[in-house]
Order: sequence, then C-alpha cells, then structure tokens
Amino acid sequence: MAAALLLGAGALVACGDDEEDQAQNSGLSEAAAALVGTWRTETRYGSYEQYTLNADGSGVLREVDLEYGNDEIEPFRWSYDATTRRLVLTYGSGYDAEKEVYEVISISQSSVILGIWDDGELYYEELYRVK
Repeated sequence: MAAALLLGAGALVACGDDEEDQAQNSGLSEAAAALVGTWRTETRYGSYEQYTLNADGSGVLREVDLEYGNDEIEPFRWSYDATTRRLVLTYGSGYDAEKEVYEVISISQSSVILGIWDDGELYYEELYRVK
C-alpha cells in the first residue's frame, strides 16, 4: 500500500504555474487546490512513485522500478474531504474499482505527509512536490 501511496507520489505530470492557475479557477476548496500538482516519493534502490493530481479530479500514478527496469502508469480519480482530511484515490470504475484512502496529516508548498491505516496501525509517508 505504501508503494501505491501517493502522496508523494508517483507519476504526476504538471506544468508548475499552469497547475496552480487551474486549481485556483476550478472551484476546489483551498485545501484540495493545495494538493493539485505532481508529488513524488522515493521507495527503494532509487525507484520512486509519482502522483499527479489534476484540478479536474483526474490523476496518474507512475511507478518506476529502476532495479527491474519497470515503468508503469495507472490513471485514477481523486477527491478530498476537508472536514475529514481524507484523500481518496479511485483506480478503475464500477465493480472493479479499487480505492485507497489517506489522511492528509500536513501539507506545505513543498511536501505533504499522508497517513494510511494498515492492520490497525497508522503509517506515514512524505511526498515532495515536483516542479
């Protein structure tokens, strides 16, 4: 789960100021707009996950495994509830849809810390904004 964790995320491709402009004009809450952009986290052996969250609720996860030479891209939809601080990534649709739910612990211009529950324990992951 941590590998699929965004927040820091994965394969988000963004254009810096363009993303910020779109987020501000999208009608998203201030907290949700702060999540728009590309976030990356290092995993192991130089591999990484990069998440791109677009202002229209679409997104892309890119998982790069340098050890085995894999580069995979998976689209998703995302939503954020400012009241519960829950970030939900939905992969696929209909019966086959899979959801990952994260708690946004903190967010700044340069990083976001996400929490994810696994077997009754809360794990944290820090992602860094890609410029």
